[in-house]
Amino acid sequence: MIKRDLREEIAEKLERISDNSHVYDGRMRLVRDTLRSMGDVYSFWVENPELRRSLYMENKQPDTVMKIARKGTRAIKDAWYFLMDHGRGRDFSEVLNEDILIGANAIVNGGSASDGRFRRKDVTLNIPGYTPPSFGKVPQKVREVISRINETFNEDPVENAIYVHLALSLIQPFNHANKRTARLVQDRLLLDAGLPPVMIPAGEGKFYMGLLSKAAPGFRDGETESQEPFYNYIASKVNNGLDYVLNDLGEDVGRIAS
Repeated sequence: MIKRDLREEIAEKLERISDNSHVYDGRMRLVRDTLRSMGDVYSFWVENPELRRSLYMENKQPDTVMKIARKGTRAIKDAWYFLMDHGRGRDFSEVLNEDILIGANAIVNGGSASDGRFRRKDVTLNIPGYTPPSFGKVPQKVREVISRINETFNEDPVENAIYVHLALSLIQPFNHANKRTARLVQDRLLLDAGLPPVMIPAGEGKFYMGLLSKAAPGFRDGETESQEPFYNYIASKVNNGLDYVLNDLGEDVGRIAS
């Protein structure tokens, strides 16, 4: 579903950095920046409407808000390190399973990996024309996502990583933090493919949610056209991350576009 020219640009940039021994350091710096962006107070509010409403209603002091945000940032970093501990010596796509997803989500929510579980109630996403699967169908839906990644990830790493992001966000397997968990798993998969993580600035939160909402009915029905803008947006962020790495290495990014 990713545009051909964008796909080719990503492939060309990846080829240019594939044999450079300093690329890993550049990607890790971008990972740190991405985790901080995902966990900062603005992003934390964008992806936690319940928290945002409660903070407004309770008239929390700025220091309290920052304390909550710092806690959220630490939880996201801890979840990333949890994901990094899996797949050592093997591709992460091969070892990904339900327990890893559940554990990562539990940590994002501030608990330990053993605290997690799938949701046990039906939920809504406030997306017209779309309702997440009933809670009884969640385990099977998640297994379908994992099966696709276990079997076909390396055939198209960028598209498959984005698929995980979109699928987990729309299936809503957990009570909270579905999008943050989905993005962390996506970025862990991208890292194994030699690609940078996806940084979505908090200021683009509304745009991001709009694309997610537009993609939802098509995801459910297997219709691709409405999903393409989401795929291309996320793929463009992978492309931007490659620019970051190339610039870090002193490469001329503009040469690719010419």
